[in-house]
Amino acid sequence: MLRPVVGAPTAWRLALAAVLVASSIVGPAAAQDARDGDARDEAREAFQRGSEAAQEERWADSEREFRRAYELSGATSALFNRAVALRALGRHVEARDAFDVLLTDASALDPAVREQVETLRRESAARVARLVLGGLAPPGSAQRVLLDGDDAADEGARPLDLEVDEGHHTLSVEQAGFEPFRWSGDASAGRAVTIDVALIARPEAAPSVVVVEPEPGVDVVEEPWFWIVIGVVVLGAAAGITTGLMLDAQLQPASPLVFEL
Repeated sequence: MLRPVVGAPTAWRLALAAVLVASSIVGPAAAQDARDGDARDEAREAFQRGSEAAQEERWADSEREFRRAYELSGATSALFNRAVALRALGRHVEARDAFDVLLTDASALDPAVREQVETLRRESAARVARLVLGGLAPPGSAQRVLLDGDDAADEGARPLDLEVDEGHHTLSVEQAGFEPFRWSGDASAGRAVTIDVALIARPEAAPSVVVVEPEPGVDVVEEPWFWIVIGVVVLGAAAGITTGLMLDAQLQPASPLVFEL
């Protein structure tokens, strides 16, 4: 007997979707070319593994197998079961989006299944949290927003509203010439966290000193530029000495010799 899971969808919901496998995977696949047989068989096997994992409450394994089954077959039952597994994992943003895909052609669903999909969709949507970022540069600027280490989707709206699952998240905003802005914190289900982004300009770097190193094996005194520089230095030094002597002579006491006319 399948037993309910606290905080997760009950296993009987997955069993309900499994009833659809005959028409969702086997039926349409029968009309395909024989060369698709391997993919068809792989989809069935992935679906079976996903069902077994769900009954054992191994939701991460279940989600992965149902995702593979859906990729290979496009079966409604595989997508439904994947959405339920995502919901059990607390990945409500993805679960809501998967339910939305199912509802794009709601007429193809059994009325009882459609009603269940709509209910689960509302429950997942109500648990989506949001991070609202104010103070960002206008769209198209060189700013980069990273959410949990990945580039955040930015469609240009300001403030930027990011949907996340409840739990701990990290955020960073980067722009050339500024210190990175960092934030980390918890997001609660169904609630919004407002974050004011303030970038601080980096201080201008001091000019660097370029040191010219001679090539290996080259005597620096043999280089023409060396003698040009030395010549300038020597001339400058000589001028300084001459000027110093003239000033020194002007400061000396008057000579005792006096010439009279």
